[in-house]
Amino acid sequence: MKKKPKLFLIDTMALLHRSYYVTADLRTKNGLATGAMYGTLQTILYFIKKYDPQNIIACFDLPDKTKRHEAFQDYKAGRSEIDEDLISQMKNIKEIFQSVGFSVQSMPGYEADDLIGTLCEKNHNTFDIFITTVDNDLLQLVKPGVSVFLPKKGLRNMKEYHKDDVIEKFGFGPDKIIQYKGICGDQSDNIKGVAGIGEVGAKKLLEKFDTLEQIYSKIEEGREGFEKIGFRKRTTDLLIENKKDAFFSRDLATIHKNAPMSLPKSSCRWKDQINIKKAEEVFEKYELEKIFSNIKKELINTNCDKEEKNKENIKKYDKKEVKTIQILYWILNSDVTEVEVEEVVKEYNSTNLTEIIKTLKQNIKENDLVYIYENIEKPLVEILQKMESWGIKIDVKHLKKLETKMKKEIEETENEIFKISQKTFNVNSTKQMSEVLFVDMGLGKKKIKKTPKGARSTKEAALLDIYDESPIIKFILKHRKTSKLLKTYVLPIQNLVDGEQKLHTTFIQNGTTTGRFASKNPNIQNIPIRTEEGNEIRNAFVATKGCLLISFDYNQLELRLAAIMSKDKNLLKILEGNRDIHTETASLMYKTDIKNITKQMRNTAKAINFGILYGMGSRALAKSMNTSQKEAKEFIENYNNTFTGLIRFLDDTKRFARMHGYTKTLFGRKRYIRDINSSIPYLVSQAERFAINSPIQGTEADVIKLAMIDIDKYTEKNKNVKVQMLSQIHDELLFEIKHTNIDDKEVVKHIEKIKEIMENVLKKININIKLNTSVCFGEKWGSLTETKK
Repeated sequence: MKKKPKLFLIDTMALLHRSYYVTADLRTKNGLATGAMYGTLQTILYFIKKYDPQNIIACFDLPDKTKRHEAFQDYKAGRSEIDEDLISQMKNIKEIFQSVGFSVQSMPGYEADDLIGTLCEKNHNTFDIFITTVDNDLLQLVKPGVSVFLPKKGLRNMKEYHKDDVIEKFGFGPDKIIQYKGICGDQSDNIKGVAGIGEVGAKKLLEKFDTLEQIYSKIEEGREGFEKIGFRKRTTDLLIENKKDAFFSRDLATIHKNAPMSLPKSSCRWKDQINIKKAEEVFEKYELEKIFSNIKKELINTNCDKEEKNKENIKKYDKKEVKTIQILYWILNSDVTEVEVEEVVKEYNSTNLTEIIKTLKQNIKENDLVYIYENIEKPLVEILQKMESWGIKIDVKHLKKLETKMKKEIEETENEIFKISQKTFNVNSTKQMSEVLFVDMGLGKKKIKKTPKGARSTKEAALLDIYDESPIIKFILKHRKTSKLLKTYVLPIQNLVDGEQKLHTTFIQNGTTTGRFASKNPNIQNIPIRTEEGNEIRNAFVATKGCLLISFDYNQLELRLAAIMSKDKNLLKILEGNRDIHTETASLMYKTDIKNITKQMRNTAKAINFGILYGMGSRALAKSMNTSQKEAKEFIENYNNTFTGLIRFLDDTKRFARMHGYTKTLFGRKRYIRDINSSIPYLVSQAERFAINSPIQGTEADVIKLAMIDIDKYTEKNKNVKVQMLSQIHDELLFEIKHTNIDDKEVVKHIEKIKEIMENVLKKININIKLNTSVCFGEKWGSLTETKK
């Protein structure tokens, strides 16, 4: 029997965390921390030497909240903050991994455990899989073809766990681990379990039963029968009282195995992906040359010249065909963004891209997605290329002044922090910050609880809870905000401009599940708006000499589309009158004349308008409105009774998603909702929220894309039109026009035409309702002035 290739999966964050605390504090000559990276690489090198894996995939957690956090706000709330030295190594090790051919995987909404679980589920028949971690949770994945390595002592003394080893460790097999967590919980993840029943009690229950369902089924048959087989009355009472927590805890502990990720290429070894020259530079940068010399020993007799292979791939695949495949595949599989063509080649078991395109187009036709491809996504490819090539002018001098100003502010806030705390420390170290705030200064004694290890959180939400206890909190939050903007935008943009001081952002056409654009280098979609700092950064985006910037922004597009799609009578009435939706909503909800609507009443209506579209419940709304949950519930009930058509539409959308597994936009774009029929309640709740919002948000994306296409046709048809589309930011299109007088007849004509195109997009599908846009102009993006032109 042919031996299967080996797949090595790394629970990277867990391994780095352990290495950070058991390895010496190694640093480069420039003071860059490398100890955690060194320890992690030593562990990986041990596995490479011993097992010679064909593929190596390093899975990472992202800093954003996951699906579990959305289901349970306090998930992992007891964990201590991560030191800045460790955070920097978590970022830097990705560069190291990629340089030596490891696949680096992370995904919004999913933990590394979920990615590992998915890879095991989809690959255990193709590979022998080895997982290295320090987390017992991953033992639930053990089965034939999948083994887990946990440390015994140090970094390289690891124990391999198969099914029998799990039974020896716990007294039951891998399949019962999630049942075990459901009963006794997990303190490290802040999972409750059944209060009052610990590890001993959980193991006793699992000696008699395989699942929670069996336990509760036996109890429902009669308490006497349950207690007769050896369980005390107190155990029965605790199980009954905490039934909901038991099942919820089990759900939280269950590793997801359906993350929308691509599979590794079984025919391609990690050694074949290395660019030796690049890897040497990276390891030298972090002064880890000795480790790389050991890695190179493993490459003997292996042809691993990546540059030559890349040349072959470039000759092999036509760039236009590659782009076509990526777009077609994404339209058919909305939850797989930025797919690599090699992964599609593997899936379709063909290297003939022309044939793959033919098959994908046939699938597009069978799934009624021809309009989305032919009329929206296909024409956009060239438009985005033109926008990227043209770029946008950057005032580098402004950014340098802003850099100086921000650095001064950071220094001043640090001095204020040191003055108030009466201590000098590393403000970027969460560990030191926690010690200063909660030990030295004694803050948060009532509001912030200790973790099992005695640490306290310094996250923004935790600091806001103690905001009034000391002025130091204000300066800490300001320091963090300024530092983030400096590192994310002000410094990188200066390095990204070309010789003409233009920034060429990369637009990612297939970068989201809803159909919206994404962007990178930098991500201009996320530059803060409605803040002084955000506008300061936007003011670095300027018109070239002799030109004006003109912005066209859809007004309240999401709510207008919700009205159109739901056919809600009250919302449509507001829309027809072209009135402010939030003010009118408040008037209907409070049953009072518009004249009586206060700013607070409008804000409440606005919170509910958007909250309803995003599936917000009374608890979240109460927090958003800073009111009681009871009052928030009353607001929602009043809203539901006022806009019955909208609520019916949202309910119908959820039902459609449950039946078909996807939702659709007005133009027919599909978003697949994988978890809508899951057996895990909190995944279903999240899937329903996606189902509610996706048709509206996806239609938003279709609307602005169609507008871009028609505007491009207008400018191409009229070659004398000196209007250049520069960027798209959510519901806004930014243009540059070669003129400095906004009142010039030619300028007015172009503004009116672009505005007309944008406001009449829905006529393409025979909906004779105009949308609404506002027009602003000026020389700096952050200081545009509205015009009625």
